[in-house]
Amino acid sequence: TNFTKVFSKDDVSETGFFICYLVSVTFMFGLFSELCNIAVDFVELLLKFMYGIVPTYFLSVAITGQVSASGFYQLCLVIISVAQFVFLHIIIPLIKIYVAVSIVNNISKEDFLSRTAVVVGNIVNFLMKTFVGIVTGLNIIQALILPSIDSTKNQTIRKVIGSVPVVGNSTDAITGIFLGSANLIKNAIGATAIIVIVVLCAVPFLKIQLYSFLMQIVAALVQPIADCRIVASFNSMSIGMRMLAKVITGCSLLFIISIAIICMCTGKG
Repeated sequence: TNFTKVFSKDDVSETGFFICYLVSVTFMFGLFSELCNIAVDFVELLLKFMYGIVPTYFLSVAITGQVSASGFYQLCLVIISVAQFVFLHIIIPLIKIYVAVSIVNNISKEDFLSRTAVVVGNIVNFLMKTFVGIVTGLNIIQALILPSIDSTKNQTIRKVIGSVPVVGNSTDAITGIFLGSANLIKNAIGATAIIVIVVLCAVPFLKIQLYSFLMQIVAALVQPIADCRIVASFNSMSIGMRMLAKVITGCSLLFIISIAIICMCTGKG
């Protein structure tokens, strides 16, 4: 409809705007598509890493005499499965919708889709914050309940072993050394997993943030000479890129927080 109006009225300035707008949007969508692929690849890579590290890590937790390992293991598998669905099939597509709606809104001089874009952006932020909050809460609740059961069980076992005549004291000491060593190994695996997650997160996060910053610089440079709708499109694209960066940090925080809580609350009994 807009193209028909432009050419029917021979409006040269509007025709020039649409040509510039189409060229700009083509470049922006190409770049944004590549950044979306980077975010998707990171989420998939992180989930594969967690699928690989989870059995080894929770085996080390179980060796320390923690019955809670089974509860945390099940929770972690649920987090991985839900994160894959939420981030890949809900949040990232919503970010694409936000950018598309913002770009379409800037075609016309009338502002008729900005509120829709705001609603979509709020939904994305709400989903990420809520998901991270729920996962953190579940981990904290399990950390408050399950390790106390393990502590009581381990202390009972040690007292029974220590009460055995002749060999009781030495067996209790050997058991303490074994559990302490297993706990050290468990914490080392957890710390290594957190470091790997941070390293995996750093490159795509910095790359997306760099492009977002460059997009803001471009918007600032073209503002004096370009139509305000083109500048608004650059700004919307920058916001979309920052949302992709939040996807990377949000997905990483899910597992960093989970591993950190498990490291702190297990192996103390």
